[in-house]
Amino acid sequence: MKPITIFLGVSLLLFSSHCLGAMGISLIDLDTLTILDAKAQGKLSFAARGAFNPNKTQPELKSSHYGECIDVRIKNNSPTALVVKLENGTVLHSQISHTQNMLVTKTAYYTLKPNEKYLGRITAICGELHKNAPDIYVSYEVGKLASPELCRLTAAIETTNEQNMAGQYAVWAVSDKATSKELGENFEILKKSQELLQQAQIVFNIFGTANDKFATLPTQPKRNAPTEEQYAQRQVVLDTTDLTVETIAVQQTGGNEGIRIGETSWQDDSDHLWLALAGAMLVLFLVLFFTLNRKY
Repeated sequence: MKPITIFLGVSLLLFSSHCLGAMGISLIDLDTLTILDAKAQGKLSFAARGAFNPNKTQPELKSSHYGECIDVRIKNNSPTALVVKLENGTVLHSQISHTQNMLVTKTAYYTLKPNEKYLGRITAICGELHKNAPDIYVSYEVGKLASPELCRLTAAIETTNEQNMAGQYAVWAVSDKATSKELGENFEILKKSQELLQQAQIVFNIFGTANDKFATLPTQPKRNAPTEEQYAQRQVVLDTTDLTVETIAVQQTGGNEGIRIGETSWQDDSDHLWLALAGAMLVLFLVLFFTLNRKY
């Protein structure tokens, strides 16, 4: 292959990467496996449990219901480096029937070397009002994405950083059709919850006015939502023996603050321009490549 062909190829690759980067798209996004897919392919093992420990003082744990309230252990079982993502909106299925399923509310990326282990905490929120909150005795299995409504809502929670009671009430409004009748009458929190529902384009009146067709509550045993004081839980350093029988050193791989899928705005015409330029450059390169190879 002629040097000019190599030069054109490298130039195109760099330019295309710049175009995609200008739109907030990374090439790593296109190939990154979800934890569910990687687990199904046998490339990694994944274990999760509630972070709240009723037997210890936990000064940094905001709540057992929302925020960084789930401990995870991930191990790369493959012989090559692995980049995986835990997407916003992923359902974590409780292995105990009376404990709530959880929804991931912040996308996380993990980069693991062969056989490397990661121990840490993920951001999630409770998804079933009428069940118990998770604790260290409740394990979870990673599942698929939640319904489109809940995915839009968890995306809004991440965007606004409402990893709090407002976000929790909004989720229960969707999952349980809960209104102020069950959630309490804290107007400021309910107002923020209603704003999250509107941002997620969900038609529901969390204040439960009489003329709202979505305000009917489900016919199941009533259980009042926890108060703000009841949410004030405590955090404990991860006890690895509850997730695995071996002693493992925590390895922070720096993947949690990675690029997040779904944040690129396609409403901006400049994004289309960058994509068109990248496509045009690809076509130009192919034409030049075949022309030069025939010529020489």
